[in-house]
Amino acid sequence: IWRGKLKKVQIIETTNSPFIISDILGEDITYLSEDKINENNKKRDGECTLGQNIHKLLRDNFFMRYTIGEYARELIENIMLCLNEEKEHDESNRAEKILRLYFDEIQNYYDAFHLLIDQIGEPVYKNTLKKMLDLSPFAEENKDIEKQIRELEEKIQKLKERR
Repeated sequence: IWRGKLKKVQIIETTNSPFIISDILGEDITYLSEDKINENNKKRDGECTLGQNIHKLLRDNFFMRYTIGEYARELIENIMLCLNEEKEHDESNRAEKILRLYFDEIQNYYDAFHLLIDQIGEPVYKNTLKKMLDLSPFAEENKDIEKQIRELEEKIQKLKERR
């Protein structure tokens, strides 16, 4: 109150933080629109932002299509495509291109994919990709290699016994 008159103060805060929006009532929020034609101070009737899930706020209010980085999303999609494809023995195949980004030498595609998948932080993606890897042609190739290793180790053992 100033000299007997009631003054009203309005504070306007702009943010790109879903954490701040999660602490404010939906009726007190005005949004800017990605659509330049309809950008006039948009209010979203009935939207409950107070205590809302941060991922939902990011997706719905910050024009994010995904809640992971674009590079990581594309990499995960490409790994999924590789694991669903038939293995080609061509230097230009998708698996070779992806794995060459991370490994200088690729001796075993299964092991290389396994190492790469282990670096993914989101358990849902990681576990899904591991299951896909175990059902992929790369897993069969790995089983053949493991079988060959066992057979060679047995031969080595027999040769040592013959000494």
